Amino acid sequence: MLYVEESAIKSAFTTMINKLVFGHQRMLKPMLSSLKGTDDRDRLIQIQRIEQAIEDSALRKQTLVSLASQGILEPAVYTEECTALALQQERLLAEKKTLVSDIGGDREKLHELEKLMKFTGKGQMMEQFDDETFNSFAEKIVIADRETAVIHLKCGLKLKERLVR
Repeated sequence: MLYVEESAIKSAFTTMINKLVFGHQRMLKPMLSSLKGTDDRDRLIQIQRIEQAIEDSALRKQTLVSLASQGILEPAVYTEECTALALQQERLLAEKKTLVSDIGGDREKLHELEKLMKFTGKGQMMEQFDDETFNSFAEKIVIADRETAVIHLKCGLKLKERLVR
């Protein structure tokens, strides 16, 4: 693992923010339009379909229990069908959880992007690194190699910036 000086990382962040200040109309505005255009209605419809499938699965399981208790269904078939239904239900619940988190995640990214646009819209270039600005907008920084850092912003952007030694 190679060492990268903190001052180079701070300089890269400052440069990236200044680039966003200069080009926020070209870069951030289209992203804002894209995030606002994301329609949660389709996701909500998918969630409703998943919930209906979960209910149907529960009804099928009740039917299996009833048939097994009456002795109509063999235990091996009952176990196999119950296992299949349980797996299907797990998959449906995971899919629903993903959709719900996507809806919340998009809203959070939209909020963070609006904050960034408000900051960059002022048109003030950063003269030096500021901890408060960094904490407000940066999620993390990944060092790709000795010359490049990838700055992950809270709004979802991942921007490469050259590290100056």
